[in-house]
Amino acid sequence: MYKTLKEVTQVAEDLNMTIGAFNAHNLEMLPEMIRAAKEMGSPIIIQTSIDTAKYIGYPVVVAVVKTLANNEMVDVVLHLDHAKDFVKLKLQSMQVIQASCLMDPHFLLKRISQKLKP
Repeated sequence: MYKTLKEVTQVAEDLNMTIGAFNAHNLEMLPEMIRAAKEMGSPIIIQTSIDTAKYIGYPVVVAVVKTLANNEMVDVVLHLDHAKDFVKLKLQSMQVIQASCLMDPHFLLKRISQKLKP
């Protein structure tokens, strides 16, 4: 099932287990990643970049992950890794896929410091 990071990490904490996070660079990787999680009896976090999701298409990535998760009966989180532009992220991806996200602090701090310069 398609889950949020909060849901999956709560289960992991309750069961005192870890959950693997793996990078997906194309659609062909997704079925085997989810089947491997099923085989291990574990949820999985599938990480992808904004550029990869944009290239494949946000709705396509979500549809494939949701379909595979439901068909294989595995808890799957889709995670956008190393986002750099919060506004673009919010407009282009978060509203579409409802995924977790890691913002790169380097880029955020750089933007803040540029705005603070006289």
